Amino acid sequence: MDLGGEHTEVGGRLLQWSRATEWVTREWRQVLVLAVAAASYELGVVTDGSGFIAAWVVSWAGMAVAASAVLVAGRRLVRGMDVPPAQQAAMKWRQAEEASRAGMQAWQSTSDAQS
Repeated sequence: MDLGGEHTEVGGRLLQWSRATEWVTREWRQVLVLAVAAASYELGVVTDGSGFIAAWVVSWAGMAVAASAVLVAGRRLVRGMDVPPAQQAAMKWRQAEEASRAGMQAWQSTSDAQS
């Protein structure tokens, strides 16, 4: 009997609900994730299934949800920037070139004055 997918959905909804209602603090959310994985393992064992596979499915589903949340947050951050990252990188590169050029000129002028 495979209850991994159903248990993943219930665990995910429980995490969303606890976040939305501010029922748990940020630190305790991490414990809730482990509790959902442990509960899915136990559910797999009790139903004569593989507890390891049930916990593995829940863990991978959790990682997928977390990865998508990080990507969405990154996109929001980039969209909210006044200057796009590519343009910022080009400006910093130009600044570094100018600083390098000024340093070389100062070094050469000091060497010429000593000669």
